[in-house]
Amino acid sequence: MPGSFAVFELPLHLVVGCLLRALLLEGLSDIGYSMAAPDGAFYLFMKALEPDAKSFCERAKKYELLLVPSDDFGFSGYVRIAYCVTTEQVERSLPAFKALYEEYKG
Repeated sequence: MPGSFAVFELPLHLVVGCLLRALLLEGLSDIGYSMAAPDGAFYLFMKALEPDAKSFCERAKKYELLLVPSDDFGFSGYVRIAYCVTTEQVERSLPAFKALYEEYKG
């Protein structure tokens, strides 16, 4: 039928997850980080700002960012960021990610 469209009902947690992912990807990209975002997951992989991802994760703690080195997940030099948190937590994390970035890039 012309002019009609299908409406898909998605569970709320999937919609929220997509929004959080978009918010985090856009915010981190705007700061200058590089990422690899797996499809359909609640985490993404961000390129560490130094070759040693473990050291990068330790330095991130100074900004209250808890990141996981991704070497064991097959992404050497990256860190894993989970975004199964509230929107407010993602929004509050972005200034901390910016401060961490500025510490490395000046």
